[in-house]
Amino acid sequence: MATTPKPLTQAAVSAAPLTPLLVFVFVSSLGTGAITHGVYFLTESTLGYGRPPNYALAAMFGAIYILSAAGVGPLVRRAADLAPWLTTRALLGGCVLLIALACLLPILARTPTGAPPAWTLWALLAIYAGATGVLWPVTESFISGGRTGREMRSATGRFNIAWSSATVAALLLMGPLVETAPLWFLAGVGLAHLGTLPLLLWLPADPAGEAPDDHPDKAPRPPVYLDLLRVVRVLLPLSYLYSAALIPQLPTALARLGLDASWKPAVASVYLVARLGGFTLFERWHAWHGKRWMPVVGASLLVSGFALAVLAPELAHRHTPLSGVGLPLLLAGLTLFGLGASMIYGAAIYYAMAVGSASVDAGGTHEALIGLGYTFGPLCGLAAIALADSGGFQVESTTALTVVSVSIAVGFVAWRLSLARGKLR
Repeated sequence: MATTPKPLTQAAVSAAPLTPLLVFVFVSSLGTGAITHGVYFLTESTLGYGRPPNYALAAMFGAIYILSAAGVGPLVRRAADLAPWLTTRALLGGCVLLIALACLLPILARTPTGAPPAWTLWALLAIYAGATGVLWPVTESFISGGRTGREMRSATGRFNIAWSSATVAALLLMGPLVETAPLWFLAGVGLAHLGTLPLLLWLPADPAGEAPDDHPDKAPRPPVYLDLLRVVRVLLPLSYLYSAALIPQLPTALARLGLDASWKPAVASVYLVARLGGFTLFERWHAWHGKRWMPVVGASLLVSGFALAVLAPELAHRHTPLSGVGLPLLLAGLTLFGLGASMIYGAAIYYAMAVGSASVDAGGTHEALIGLGYTFGPLCGLAAIALADSGGFQVESTTALTVVSVSIAVGFVAWRLSLARGKLR
């Protein structure tokens, strides 16, 4: 975004302490992992949802997330103009309260049979999308504000490790509860969010913004950073497009492979574990900064892993020699996909904060691009199912999903990169 960051106050010059921030990120990401990756297992087990309604639910989440993240910078500045006491930290606390209340909604409104009304899960995702669309850009500005050079590289890398490890833990924790107590799990997510409120007391009232010019570690940003930011901002929504197309159909894919319901979240977490491994590597090893190969390799792993993961159940079903290796093929695809996603996201958040002066607007743009993927991924899934069900195409929906998603991705990347031709020489 081209908006001007909020003017800094003297109290906001110093960087926020990293340890309470990372604890906040981890606990908050437990909830985000459970909602954005695990809610589809809950809708399958409690509401009997298949792919079409799960895709529709995911598309709604993405659309609201875009609007919220894109507007967070103006929202912060408008709130400061109207109510000077409403600091960025207070806004963060309000988001936490709203999220916690939303997570309690399904269990509070459950029917005498114990099942939640469908509207409560739709309302939960709608509220969660709006609140986290504000929460994450603000948190990212606290993470990077007042830091530069190696300090910023380390902080953004540890941020990636914190949130990605939490999403792994969320899926593993919910495995035993998918069939037995899914609503209590959601209530636990809300209580966990409430538990993060005391951590906000360690934060300054507002994020520090860009490090001052006399910071000992500050150096001019290489010009290639801006060019690489343009590239990864194309790849970032595509990576989430693939993720949002892949995750809602995993319960159905794993059922085709004959996997018990209690094991489904654990298998789905393979992608998240691989992503965590990539984040850990790139947090310790900084040689990728400013290098052109990073987004190229990341995109290649992402596309190949997605295709393998989506097609594995179909290959095992149609080809008898492959019937025993469907699950290993799926696991291999999820691993490649996770590694590619870590390379793209890690580069995107680093260049966004380095070029965007650690502002809330930079985080908002970063998260809004993620929201594009959250929205168009499920729409690709719905388009694939429509193709599969139409009279003119005798194809399985998984195959159509691959064709639709890859075609859109390749076309979009080619178009965007043609506009920036020569920028990365």
